[in-house]
Amino acid sequence: MPSPLETFFAQYAPQFQYDPLQAATEEFRRLVEVRGWGGRRMHMARDQFKDALVQQFNASFGRDENSLTGWQALCEVIGIEPIPERVSEAKKIVKSTHVNLVDLTEARLTGTKPLIHPSLAALRRYTLNEADLKIFSKKRAKNSGLLKYLLRPILHRN
Repeated sequence: MPSPLETFFAQYAPQFQYDPLQAATEEFRRLVEVRGWGGRRMHMARDQFKDALVQQFNASFGRDENSLTGWQALCEVIGIEPIPERVSEAKKIVKSTHVNLVDLTEARLTGTKPLIHPSLAALRRYTLNEADLKIFSKKRAKNSGLLKYLLRPILHRN
């Protein structure tokens, strides 16, 4: 069964061949360039891409914020060792880790390690510097307990 990102990119085949070993955001940028999109068409495709990213996160880590398996998968991709044996431990560690959620989702697919930032301010600078492709919105994440739990204030400071 194809992943949500594979399904998203498949609609543009055969003119565009998605490489799942590359970062999905880079593949989206390449798609925009190949298709010559701008304006409204690019924004519509970007919105669909962001929906696919949320679906991919859910497929990779689950939706249940009380699932030990989901939290352990997050810890594994982040590189936390040893892997916590309790949800409460995993939540505490992950919550104190500053990682971009799009990078985390891509890392699960590509088998790479995401960049860990030293602070929320550093994560915010990195994320905003990468443009809005690296931001999960609250609106898109609202139906995913685990993803919603991991959101950080990137656009608005608390």
